[in-house]
Amino acid sequence: MDVQSLDVGNMLTKAARLFPNKTAVVFEHRRISYTELNERVNRLANGLLEMGVRKGDKVALLFYNCPQFIESYYAVVKVGAIVVPLNFRLAAPELAYQVDNSDCIRLIYGAEFSEVISTLRPKLSKVKGYICYGETVPVDIANYEKLIADSRADEPNVDIQMEDGCDIFYTGGTTGLPKGAYRTHENVIWVAITCSISLKFGPDKVVLVSTPFFHIVANYLTLSTFFFGGTIVMVKAFDPVKTVEMIQKQKVTHVWLVPTMSMAIWSLPNIRKYDFSSLLVYTTGGSPMTTELKREIMEHLPNVYFTESYGGTETGWIASHGPIGVAWKEGQGIPTFSQKVRIVDDDDKDVPQGDIGEVAVQGPLTIQGYYNDPEMTKETIKDGWFHTGDLARLDEEGYLHIVDRKKDVVLSGGENVYSVEVERIIYTHPKISEAAVIGLLHEKWGEQVTAVVVLKPGEEMTEKELIDFCRKNLAGYKCPKEVKFLREPLPRTSFGKVLKRDLRERFC
Repeated sequence: MDVQSLDVGNMLTKAARLFPNKTAVVFEHRRISYTELNERVNRLANGLLEMGVRKGDKVALLFYNCPQFIESYYAVVKVGAIVVPLNFRLAAPELAYQVDNSDCIRLIYGAEFSEVISTLRPKLSKVKGYICYGETVPVDIANYEKLIADSRADEPNVDIQMEDGCDIFYTGGTTGLPKGAYRTHENVIWVAITCSISLKFGPDKVVLVSTPFFHIVANYLTLSTFFFGGTIVMVKAFDPVKTVEMIQKQKVTHVWLVPTMSMAIWSLPNIRKYDFSSLLVYTTGGSPMTTELKREIMEHLPNVYFTESYGGTETGWIASHGPIGVAWKEGQGIPTFSQKVRIVDDDDKDVPQGDIGEVAVQGPLTIQGYYNDPEMTKETIKDGWFHTGDLARLDEEGYLHIVDRKKDVVLSGGENVYSVEVERIIYTHPKISEAAVIGLLHEKWGEQVTAVVVLKPGEEMTEKELIDFCRKNLAGYKCPKEVKFLREPLPRTSFGKVLKRDLRERFC
């Protein structure tokens, strides 16, 4: 396949030509072929052109996981416009910020969000039109299905180049306001190529997509699957029982699950009754997974390749990956063939092998910058290298080992304490359900190592018990000096990352 002739929309067009009757999407009780999907995408794209959407315009999408999100994404990129997926978990002011910050002129949404859209409309002066999908569509809003029915099915005649803008995904905002990661068609195509090769996708593969489509992981799983004519199985929202039922029923070959999803699945009392024999690859990422859970998964699925990946929205998600076909090794894998990874110090110089430094990534998957934020772009992209803010080391085999976020390192008594290292020890205690380590201001030590934990149901623990446990396994300066017990789950982003900023603000 000639990469230079491709744009993202054309990837779907070619898949429909090569695999016309193949199932592209499974959703609830529906099976959608590549021909049907591409025709609906073309009709919607031509409808957008009739509405005045032009190359370079920004179009926001607000849906729960559903085929209409995929249709809208591809329709927007086929007319050369730029997709802005919105997080449906956000409050109205947060949604308004992202729509306004990205200069969106159109918004396509599911009818479930009609109330919030009605609230937002007076505040969104840049948005010139709305399209709604659902049984009940407001009279002054364009009807999604009618637009498709009334529009042509031929391919839109728009000249799109690899360097043209494709989408803007907003980051999770763990350190402040979300930032719009701007990607070109070339970035996105290389994501599809890299991930499909790294994860061994192909026409006979069935890939479960259980993460929200406003997140980059669902995007790369879908793009990579379509690149080789495979099938994606969508779930509207993650549910552990429904997820394992879909794996069994649809003969899923590939899953990508964040640790919180895996914990929910492997905590099911009857998990071993399900048939996982179709599974080939089980990938985790997004946040650290306990070694105990990793080993439980590998013990139950001995014929499945268990891998860990590392990356983020800005690096096309996948910067490193545990190689498929190689026995699992602790760490976040080796750099993918299309990405370069360096470990650098504060002066942007490479640190000696095995030393800890910041992860910097360069390659065709990496974003062009942050939309409407030149200062942050300049701060994070230096000489073509994206500085992730993650601290890690590379071992003698080239495996990446993430140790902390740069902003989450606890500086206590002049020593760096890496929170992930302490959390891994705490998670080995049988009474612990969730744990986060943060630094709180201390007049003597500068910062005090503090553990915030959630106990498993029915368990009790004293502060001294956990501190003593840590002292048996860690150097004294790394051990928590204080423990905060929570009854509710730790605050997390929509993708499962602990919001340590919120914890620091709560306990400061």
